[in-house]
Amino acid sequence: MALYFENRLKLPTDSASPTGKRVFLDIAWHNKLPLLAVAHCDERNGGLVSIYNQTVEDTSNVEASVQQGSQVVNIKWHPISKILAMGYQSGEVVVWNHEEGESFEGPKGHNSAIMLMEWCSDGSVLVTADSLGFLVMWQSDAQGHLQTQAVHDFKDPVCQIVFRGNNFSGTVQEDENERALGMMTTWRPKTGVKRRGKPISRQSNRIEDQSRSLDKCFFAGVLSGTIFYLKENGSSEDVLSSGSAVRSLLYHGPKDILIVMTEAFIMGQFNVDENGDLKEISKMKLSGEGDVRLFWVGINTLAVLCNEPYIRLWDVETSENIVIEPKEKDFGEDEVFLSIDYSTKNSILCCCTSKGRLVMWKETDGSNGPPPGDGPPPSTTSKTTEDHWEWFNTTSIPNSSKMAVWCQSENGLLAVNAIQEVLILKEQELCYTFSSSVSCVQTSPAQMTVHMFKHKLTFDIKTDNMQVKGVRTSGDHVVIWNGNRVAAYEIGPTITSNYKHLGGFATKSENIAIHEQNLYTLEANQIQVRTFQGTVKQTLSFASQEGPPITMAVGGDYIVCGTENGFLKIWHIGRREAKLHLQPKNLNKIIDNFGEIIEANINSTGDKVALYVAQFNLIPDSRLFILDINEGTTTQITITDRFITKLFWEPQNALYLALETKLVPFELRGGDDDSLLGSELDNNSDDEDGAAGGAIGMGSAQKERIRKSVMNISSTCDQVVLTFFIDPQKCFLVHEQREFESADEHLVGMEVPFLYSTRNCGQRMGKKPSLGKIKELEQQGRDKKPLKDTSSVTIERDSISDFDGIEDEEREGRDALIKYVHSILVDDIDGALNATRLIRNKKIYNNMLRNCLKTRRLDVAFICLSKLKNVRVCQILRETMEEEPEEEAHVAMLAVQLGLLKEAEDLYKSCNRHDLLLDLYIISERWEDAVALCETHRRIQLKSTYHAWAKCLEKEKKVKEAIKMYELAETYRYEVPRMLSDEPQQLEAYVLNKKDKELYQWWAQYLESSGDTESALQYYELAQDWLSLVRLLCFCGDHDKAVIVSEKVSDRAAAYHLARTLEDRGDTTKAINFYHRAGAFGHAVRICKDNGLVDELWSMAMRAEAAEQAEAAKYFETMEPPNFSRAIQLYHKAGYGSKALDLAFATQEFGALQMVVRDIISKPTHNTDPLLLQRCAEFFVENNEIEKAIDMLVAAQKYPEAMELCVQKKFTITEDIAERLTAPKGGLDEQARKMLLEKMGESLTYQGSYQLAAKKYTQAGNKIQAMKSLLKSGDTEKIMFYANICRHREIYVLAANYLQTTDLRKTPQIIPTIVQYYNKAQAYDSLAAFYETLAQSEIEDSRDYKSALHEYRKAEGALKQLIDAGSRQYEEKLRAIQTRIFNIHKFISVKDNFASNPDISMQELKRMREDGKLDGIRLGDMYAVIIEYLAQQGQVRNAVAVLDEMKAQVPNANISRYLNPDTIKSIEKMADFRTSKANGLNSSSSNTAPEPIISNPGDDIIQLLKYNNAPAVTDPENEGEEEEDEEEVEEDVEEEEDEIEDEDEDEDGVEIEEEDEDEEEVNHQGMLYHQANRQPSFNSTINNPSNSRGVENRFLASNNSNGYGGFT
Repeated sequence: MALYFENRLKLPTDSASPTGKRVFLDIAWHNKLPLLAVAHCDERNGGLVSIYNQTVEDTSNVEASVQQGSQVVNIKWHPISKILAMGYQSGEVVVWNHEEGESFEGPKGHNSAIMLMEWCSDGSVLVTADSLGFLVMWQSDAQGHLQTQAVHDFKDPVCQIVFRGNNFSGTVQEDENERALGMMTTWRPKTGVKRRGKPISRQSNRIEDQSRSLDKCFFAGVLSGTIFYLKENGSSEDVLSSGSAVRSLLYHGPKDILIVMTEAFIMGQFNVDENGDLKEISKMKLSGEGDVRLFWVGINTLAVLCNEPYIRLWDVETSENIVIEPKEKDFGEDEVFLSIDYSTKNSILCCCTSKGRLVMWKETDGSNGPPPGDGPPPSTTSKTTEDHWEWFNTTSIPNSSKMAVWCQSENGLLAVNAIQEVLILKEQELCYTFSSSVSCVQTSPAQMTVHMFKHKLTFDIKTDNMQVKGVRTSGDHVVIWNGNRVAAYEIGPTITSNYKHLGGFATKSENIAIHEQNLYTLEANQIQVRTFQGTVKQTLSFASQEGPPITMAVGGDYIVCGTENGFLKIWHIGRREAKLHLQPKNLNKIIDNFGEIIEANINSTGDKVALYVAQFNLIPDSRLFILDINEGTTTQITITDRFITKLFWEPQNALYLALETKLVPFELRGGDDDSLLGSELDNNSDDEDGAAGGAIGMGSAQKERIRKSVMNISSTCDQVVLTFFIDPQKCFLVHEQREFESADEHLVGMEVPFLYSTRNCGQRMGKKPSLGKIKELEQQGRDKKPLKDTSSVTIERDSISDFDGIEDEEREGRDALIKYVHSILVDDIDGALNATRLIRNKKIYNNMLRNCLKTRRLDVAFICLSKLKNVRVCQILRETMEEEPEEEAHVAMLAVQLGLLKEAEDLYKSCNRHDLLLDLYIISERWEDAVALCETHRRIQLKSTYHAWAKCLEKEKKVKEAIKMYELAETYRYEVPRMLSDEPQQLEAYVLNKKDKELYQWWAQYLESSGDTESALQYYELAQDWLSLVRLLCFCGDHDKAVIVSEKVSDRAAAYHLARTLEDRGDTTKAINFYHRAGAFGHAVRICKDNGLVDELWSMAMRAEAAEQAEAAKYFETMEPPNFSRAIQLYHKAGYGSKALDLAFATQEFGALQMVVRDIISKPTHNTDPLLLQRCAEFFVENNEIEKAIDMLVAAQKYPEAMELCVQKKFTITEDIAERLTAPKGGLDEQARKMLLEKMGESLTYQGSYQLAAKKYTQAGNKIQAMKSLLKSGDTEKIMFYANICRHREIYVLAANYLQTTDLRKTPQIIPTIVQYYNKAQAYDSLAAFYETLAQSEIEDSRDYKSALHEYRKAEGALKQLIDAGSRQYEEKLRAIQTRIFNIHKFISVKDNFASNPDISMQELKRMREDGKLDGIRLGDMYAVIIEYLAQQGQVRNAVAVLDEMKAQVPNANISRYLNPDTIKSIEKMADFRTSKANGLNSSSSNTAPEPIISNPGDDIIQLLKYNNAPAVTDPENEGEEEEDEEEVEEDVEEEEDEIEDEDEDEDGVEIEEEDEDEEEVNHQGMLYHQANRQPSFNSTINNPSNSRGVENRFLASNNSNGYGGFT
């Protein structure tokens, strides 16, 4: 809570105007210091500048030798130093050094009025602009001397200037520690910056500065709309043309964004690069009129001001915007905003209006709870949300006011320029105090209101022109001071006007204490003991290492003082002179991370001191420390997520303590490195104060051991007050926890039985006041009086729990009650009983009973009840304890008996006894709460609760409300007629208005009983009670109307009653009709039989029950002439199927037989005789209706006969018939059912239904046969699925064998499945053969010996598993595989080394041939290695020669399967050359051989070679054979080409995806073996692996001249 003091600036005497016509032109606060510069002028002196501090006491004029009469039109403070730049109307630029008291005039750079002035961020560059368009850049040194750097003539006046380094115009970055303090408390450290050490800040949230070179670059906007970019060296370039005058120019440093607002209300955003070039981000058109300007409101938020009665806020980062408006009652017509400014210290937005008002909004996002979701902490949340700003206050100022400016370096300091005067508004915390049942509250700057609670006396004390800054009171005295002067007053009801002035004296004191007739004033480095008149009686001094005193408090006859260096000193002041109670206590040895003492209090006996401190970073700590003077121990109590703001001992009890705590802001919580609260500093930080260094350093002294405890407060309220006892065993015992829901409530003292706290007028505990009450500013009339707080703040008292009603009790009784409460808290029943002996007051016993509710000590409650002689409550309590198991229910019953229903309610809720809670609500007639409880927890009792509420209302004669509750209880049909029985007219009106059928029926019965038949008929019709209506009509003899009503409605009861009546009257036809309507077909059948109505009987019998149908069938069977068809159908419908079939065969009624059989097939039953069903089946077989015969046999449960019939008649079995032929389990014995299913499966296999056959085999348990049937279907997916679910070895082998026959090229993923099945079946011989086949496929299809080697090794592993299992017959095969592995491995090595060592490799190949190591290696591949090497070396002739040799050794070989395409192409070129040469040599011969037709490239080479070496004349005898051979060769070549094309197409369709090692292996195998399906069968290749090589391996031993014709 605070007040605003108004100070009007007083000009120095040498600048006062005799005429009084003085005009204030401009005001400016320094960014770092509370210095205000004011530019003003008058007729005599012209333009002057005065500088003031915040108290307006230190004033001075700026002395500058400029042209006489020239006005100062612009002033600008240096951003760091006490240097002020002033621009004159004549164009002079003068710099005033306030520290030195000197002024410096810059070189002449302007000839017209200075319109703009701007410093760069470090103050080294000053930019000025005049009205003619000249802009000058000045270099400034540390003293303020200016030197011209650059001059620019833009031809148009410069409207705006913004530096890139000044990220936030008008915004000062706060120190994070200071911001944290502002969020937590109004306390400020006394030790200052020298104790801070290195700053603790949230570096992650700081904005890094731009490079130093960019700080001195700036943008300038001129009247024509052009924006120039000027660099540090003075160069300039135009970067944007906006088209209209630039009204605002702002720079957003974090994102390098330039924001431009033009006179045409166009606002644009532009990205700025390092060279100052702009790139447009967005552009928008704003609505408004007149002058439009932009202002920074924090880091990322802009305020748009455009002569409107509202302010628009716009977030630069998110582009969100909101409009904030003042209250309608605070704003007049045609009133608009003229200026706006934002205080970073107070988070307040202040606007000056055109009609002399200051309107303020305050940010409200400083919530202590965690932000929603994963959102940012409160300090970084968006300012453009609707609930972020809330109106703070509106106050009146002079109508001529045009500008209000916050001081950014101080809290609550505001300057207002009213043109003819300047006001400084200073915020000051509201002064209040309480002691000895006397409270004193500041109600105006110079007035205090005193309230004496014991005497119920209230009066005001007015000081003489002394603005109060502090107050202290005792039972008989009040002392007031303002920091420079002290005034003492005596108070009491016996004094005239209730107070008298005792004296006053001058002293600079920040704190004063009162004890008896002495004042203790805290002055500089000592405490003075004075009289009320100011006479010094004693001086309490402090040593230099202790530091000056900063806190002081009196308790009993003791005074405790805390010093700046962390020492605690206590004096005994109960005698004539103060005497030191104990040696000074150094808190640095006791408290970790100690920074400064915030407050220390001593109890009444002087043996305990309670204190709370700030950490080393000067953020308030969350720990409370209790120093026990006698024991020499210290207790530390940590309050989780809270810090302490107030601390009070009970004046008479030395162990009872009260604390006011506050939630730590969310962003400061936690113990991590990012938290300010709880963080510790480096012990080795340097200290500026050498004297304090030894005491302050955390590592300088050994810490004392202290007892530690933690206090957890579950409340989420911001402010919580705790009262607790100090206990030597448990550290503390919490007595009461109380919430202050308003920020204006503060604890000011404690005296049992009350807590004293501040309130707004009319506010009570737990009630929130309206926001902004405390800090409103209001001018009191036009008399220039100080602004004061418009709220009425008082100090009120509230009873402490367990102490209510003992304010008039003697001290002995109070002490006994306090002892009793303390004993209960420590479970000392003996001590509690001893305390009760001294209590005589019944009120105290009642308080003790209430205390038992909190402690749940029913044994003590019984003692208190016995003292009060309340036997009835004791009996009720004992009965409850016997009936209810929960302890809370017992205590709740005690609360009910004491009338504490709220406590009882809480107890019932805590034990979830909603039934008892509902009874409590009902007994206390809290019907709304009872209904709410039923809706959430006891819905079964909701209607009964409404009914009870209605009964209560009925007793209270609240008929309308009772009717409503009866309706909600759904008992209105009985209760409302009962309640209104004495008011027939009202009851009839209710019935008509309610329109309820049951009420209509009740009222009709009432009228019928009264004899009003006509009205009864009307209400029966409204109630739709057709039975009663027909009954009454028949009673009245109006049968025709009864018939009409019954025909109109579908009411069976009414139709039955009418039918009985008509039957009695002999109207048979109508009676049958209405029996039909009533569904009474038995009665209709009876009448038809009695009257021989055959057709009606058939119709009624088909709808009647089984018994009536049997009777009707018998009637049709025995009538003359008999109707056997109808009799058969009725017998069957009645459930007598055998009787129906016997009668049908006996009477040869085959048409009826067909109908009966059709019904049996659709709805088979177990009542039909199987022999008759078999007889029906034989009948259908004779008539060649096989399916119906099968259905008859199935209905007779003759499943084998039905199956045999299908086989004999070769009847196609569908899936539906198969299901019908399948006997249910239990229908046949297990063996017969199995044979049936197997026979069905055999038949289904024969007819080609393989999958259905597999299903039946599976049902028979023959899974092997099922898999064989499924294999015939060729459905790979189902075969794999069936194998997986069967998990049978033989099935796995069958499935794997089948999968080998599939197209592995298209489905390479099946290969791992085959391997998996063989492994699961442990068929390692088959697995080895499969791997061997894959290896041979690799060699045959892709010449990939490495992959083949990999597969052979897998085959080797499979065979080793067989041998390890004892299968020795596979050893020979294993040796063969190992031989192949060895040969292939050696061949791969030779092949890899061929390019580097061809001679050695050739020898190795020859040696392999001679040693016979060719098993697993194709001879053509050996030749291919040599040919490819020769082709790569360019020796094509030699390659062709080796190719000829290969052709001779490997007849009919497909060359493309051995050589790569590049080798073939190179050989083809050589072959073409030889062909052309041969043609040239043989051109003279007439018998030239025809040019061969070549299809295969490899064969092309061979054919050409043969052609070139062939004789000119062919042998006629062999000519035909050669032609046939050529045709066969051509056909083979074409087939090979087709196969190659197919292979290429298949290879193109393969995609390899590398995911993991298993998938890589699967895909690798799929690519390698994609042509495996080309083999006729995998099994054929496995059984004869030598076939894959095709020809016998042979080598030529001859060598050609080049050494590469063969193996040398």
